[in-house]
Amino acid sequence: MVFKVAEQVVGRTDSQENGTCATVFPLYGATDEDMQTADLSASLDAAPLLSIKDINLTKDESAFLRECLIHTILRIIVDFGGTQFTCYKADVAVCTPVTSEKIPVHKTDTYPLPTKNIDESSITGNAEVIDTIFQELGYNDTNAKACGKVKIVHGDQLSVSRICSVSSNRVGHEGICSSYLDVVCGPGLFHAQIHAIFGTLQTHWGNSSLGHWDPGSLTFHNSVLFRKPITLTSLPPYRTCHNLVFVSLYAQILHCLELISGTYLDRYVQTFTFQELQLHATSILDIYANLESVQELQTARANEVL
Repeated sequence: MVFKVAEQVVGRTDSQENGTCATVFPLYGATDEDMQTADLSASLDAAPLLSIKDINLTKDESAFLRECLIHTILRIIVDFGGTQFTCYKADVAVCTPVTSEKIPVHKTDTYPLPTKNIDESSITGNAEVIDTIFQELGYNDTNAKACGKVKIVHGDQLSVSRICSVSSNRVGHEGICSSYLDVVCGPGLFHAQIHAIFGTLQTHWGNSSLGHWDPGSLTFHNSVLFRKPITLTSLPPYRTCHNLVFVSLYAQILHCLELISGTYLDRYVQTFTFQELQLHATSILDIYANLESVQELQTARANEVL
């Protein structure tokens, strides 16, 4: 929001204010019985300590992840390999992996909240945002329907950390609502995507001084695409990083397909069926996304450089 001054003088100039807003939407299939604060507190009290087993995938989950990765490779090939691959689109759609946790297609009702002039740059400001949202929705101790129900809040990592800090300081001194014991915080979808892209850029950036001796690095791909130089200490906007990561991913998968099949992309459809394309996608995952194979290639490249 830009507040303009008709006649700018010293001390009276145009100013820009960033308002804080949020959107509310109901959870699919969640009933009042499913969102009880008492059940949440009991589960937290009875929860054991976290261990590595909590994040390790089960055998079925690993198999499903592998199926999803192969299907992702197929979709990249069909969507970005050229117009000749469009004949496989129907087959790719049919073999889409489906999980038992998938919810049916439905329309989610959204309720945008009015913008508030709140300074969210401090812990107090983040707490004020939550209090203002609940006040706008009528969530208070006198509201029987809202009282004792869990509220799920998503946002950026800093805001989530500050809300949890406020909750820790207020527990034992204030009530459940005021201490946010009925609030479950989590990262917003867009914020999770930002961290994933920036994290990938950091881990796969490579050494810019090696040039073509580091052909799999994002810094080399960035120079080949004639993009503006990128400094890891001062990253460009999200969309710029996102495009670089995904263009690099698509190009490498298409190149691996040529290596696996032994033919060029424009001749692939004339030679291979969709079943053979599935086998090639599986080979790409097993060979070029295999840690042992990657280690061998990296060792060979390092020896060549030395």
